[in-house]
Amino acid sequence: MVERIQLERERRNAAYTHWMVTNGTDSAGMTNIGGLGSGGRYLKGIRVAGVNNQPGGKVQLFVLNTSSGVYLRVETGGITVENATAGGYNADFGIAQLRVAADQEWNVAEGRCFYVGQDDGAPSGGLYSLTSENDAPRRVTVTGGGAVRIGEGMLLNNISGLIGFVMSAGKGMPTLDLADRGMSNTITVEDAGRLEGMSLYQGSLVTQEKASVTFSGTSAKASGQWNIGANTEFALENSTLDLAETACLQDPGSCRIHE
Repeated sequence: MVERIQLERERRNAAYTHWMVTNGTDSAGMTNIGGLGSGGRYLKGIRVAGVNNQPGGKVQLFVLNTSSGVYLRVETGGITVENATAGGYNADFGIAQLRVAADQEWNVAEGRCFYVGQDDGAPSGGLYSLTSENDAPRRVTVTGGGAVRIGEGMLLNNISGLIGFVMSAGKGMPTLDLADRGMSNTITVEDAGRLEGMSLYQGSLVTQEKASVTFSGTSAKASGQWNIGANTEFALENSTLDLAETACLQDPGSCRIHE
């Protein structure tokens, strides 16, 4: 039994050896890289640094894995969406059905977007989801000055609450857009982050001491699940914030709201 478990672990680890990379000059940099075949694909990580043509549409590179059971699984390498540096054109990136297979980082450069689930430019119908491989708790660290947009344009069929998001501004102030979905995922702001689409948010918003949170184009209401650190500053960009639930504030007198 032990040997069987070890062999299964080795087989699974071996599956996550390949990367998806586009640099604006290779054949992978094209509009709609298409389906992934039965069972989907296992990737160590993804790096999108431009496409080799200048397509129209909202998302220039979209993985259309919308069939049942066809997941794009990404492991520790995470997902990076950069601005083109080696020729080609800048590109936003999207995945219809993404499975998070390990703790990882999503680094999206300023001016770029990474979409999970449906987008206006993708075909209607099919399945769209954000799930965790083996239903295990996962941590996704969102970095860079760009935006991660989840479920924009269409309700995802499945969003796993086991995936927690951590926002870190070391590489630029990140944006996380929940597209006004009733998501229950925990969001932790380590230092600074911008939040959009929060009107139906049902999860736990956690801020570290002296963090800075910007709400942009949305309405948000604190709940008993929130845990707001001392000296947290909130900035409102065409937004509203209801902090009537003061029990979530570690030090109510130290928090500031800037409109």
